[in-house]
Amino acid sequence: MTLTPQQEQAISKLSEFFKSSERCFILKGYAGTGKTFLLGHLAESLASRSKEVWLLAPTGRAARVLSRKTGYSASTIHRATYDLKELVEHDDETASFKFYFRTKDVTTDNLDVVVFVDEASMVSDKHSEGEFIRFGSGRLLSDLIHILRLKEPTQKTKLVLVGDPAQLPPVNSATSPALDANYLFREHGISAREYELKEVVRQKSESPILREATAIRNTLASEFHNCLCIKPAPPCIESIQQPDLPSRYIEANSGARLPRAICIAYTNATCLNLNVAVRSNLFGGDGMQAAASSDVLMVIRNSPSTGLLNGDLVSVLWADEEPEEVPVRVGTELVSIRFRNIRILAESEDGSDIQIGTKIVENLLFSEKRDLSPVEQKALYVHFKMRYPKLRSNTKEFAQALQADPYFNALQVKFGYAVTCHKAQGGEWDDVFVYFEHARTDALSLRWAYTALTRAKSRLFGVNLPDRQPWANAVVNDGNVSCDVTPVAEDIAATKWDGLFPEEPPFLLAQHRRMVAALDGAGITIESVEVRANNYYWRYVACRDSARSTLNVWFKNNGELKPAILPRAGMDEVLGKEALLCLQLHHLPVMPHEEAIEFPSGKPFLRAFYDECMMPRAQAIGAKILRVDHNDYQEKYHVSKGACVATIVVYYDKDGKIGNCRLESGGQRLFDEMMRDT
Repeated sequence: MTLTPQQEQAISKLSEFFKSSERCFILKGYAGTGKTFLLGHLAESLASRSKEVWLLAPTGRAARVLSRKTGYSASTIHRATYDLKELVEHDDETASFKFYFRTKDVTTDNLDVVVFVDEASMVSDKHSEGEFIRFGSGRLLSDLIHILRLKEPTQKTKLVLVGDPAQLPPVNSATSPALDANYLFREHGISAREYELKEVVRQKSESPILREATAIRNTLASEFHNCLCIKPAPPCIESIQQPDLPSRYIEANSGARLPRAICIAYTNATCLNLNVAVRSNLFGGDGMQAAASSDVLMVIRNSPSTGLLNGDLVSVLWADEEPEEVPVRVGTELVSIRFRNIRILAESEDGSDIQIGTKIVENLLFSEKRDLSPVEQKALYVHFKMRYPKLRSNTKEFAQALQADPYFNALQVKFGYAVTCHKAQGGEWDDVFVYFEHARTDALSLRWAYTALTRAKSRLFGVNLPDRQPWANAVVNDGNVSCDVTPVAEDIAATKWDGLFPEEPPFLLAQHRRMVAALDGAGITIESVEVRANNYYWRYVACRDSARSTLNVWFKNNGELKPAILPRAGMDEVLGKEALLCLQLHHLPVMPHEEAIEFPSGKPFLRAFYDECMMPRAQAIGAKILRVDHNDYQEKYHVSKGACVATIVVYYDKDGKIGNCRLESGGQRLFDEMMRDT
């Protein structure tokens, strides 16, 4: 097994943690860094030393992925945390929930177990509002911490939270609390060590999908959220049109008993439209037919009676031809609930296929809503009480009957061809179809795009692939250069003063020849030259007819030149200014040798602008970018073509969006050719 240096460091940090008295460790890692691989390695190492290990994930799909990748059995956090055998009635009439499942009682002292939670970015610590049946306190992270007794110093349980900090946080959360050490300490009094994997492993680094995901992650990590660009790279990344999506999706799933492809969209409304379009291709008509054999459904609420969890995808094997529609009066409102008997094919936690006979609630199949409304949820409860009038609330018999009731526990589903990104999170598919409705670059939109991309194992098909570059609205201005000069020929003749210039730095002689040629082209003759290389300048006495002027040319070892008039008695001021302007127009910005160009790590858009905009333009006209100066809110490009040079200033704002580009000095022709004509 070959590990990257960062993976070795992570194992070292975790080994120290396992030996310490500390209870919690956060292992962060971006897509492709080998988090799950390390998790499997650590589980194997601990198990070989007879250490009890639990592998947990927030969803059934994520647990199955974890099992497949590590070779160890994984379960859901819900199954490990809650006693799903007994439904308990809550006697607080003011509470938003009526029933709940207790957290498991961990009565064993000195429970010596290491718990790994994968996909921890999905673990919420907010109350689940609007739930008629609640799990524990309604705060999943808090309940997990409780059953592991992490706040009790005498216990030995250890919790390792593993996740990708660039993914979407839980619904209605700004951050992922399980990956936030400050949150864990502030809210739970738990100190957590941290380590972050950033290096994509070599065999994955060439993946176009991971390349684009990494670019989004870099933008997200910077202070400038100004770019969202996903480039087609067939066959891994392909741009498709919306009308082609249904047929391409069906083709990708051909022959699969359970979906091996998924469509991801921003909103439930868009998902509904895509689901209907796919069903129209599958079954004909308008796609609004009732659920039927071979339909794909998505579970949208945890179902203890079937073991299926929110986000699970199932395939319909058989469905009743007619639904059962039940009118229920809730207060003054008459609510209609539609049920249908079906048999479905699902995937168990161990990855095997299972068949389940159940009822489904159809109200959401053709709805843009995410969940049943509170009144619809209450109608299910009222319907149960109507059918069991003799059962008394707050009795064990009532709770047991409710827990076994096929109507109250009917599977709540939507069609599962297209799902929101939160529903897809934690899973991965061979082929992923992503419908981009916009190219916004705020943090949440970047996380959405990153999460959607990283669901794809092999191929990504994008509708409206975003191409939002920070230079999209750049404006090219002429700048303040008032005149142009005839370019100096590339084949510059030697001069009688060449022997005065040292061999190092090598640009001195070449620049001297260019300057003499430039002045000669302006009708100005060099009378004498004095070279003081140790003092970083050389001096010209320039003349035209009887007028004389002296100029110093100061230089730096990086090639920067600064001509200046040397005031002397009897010198001609007009000639001096003309000679200086000539040198400035030709040579002030010249860097006669190319330098390795580096860019600030916190501003990835500057490197992207160089790679994708400026360098291709320079190459297209046979020019060279000699150097780039990084200043506050501006980039200064020094460009040459033959003997013609130009300094181009590119401005950007506090958001990293590029605005004006202008010629600061040098050749207007070169500027126009590079910035306007390509």
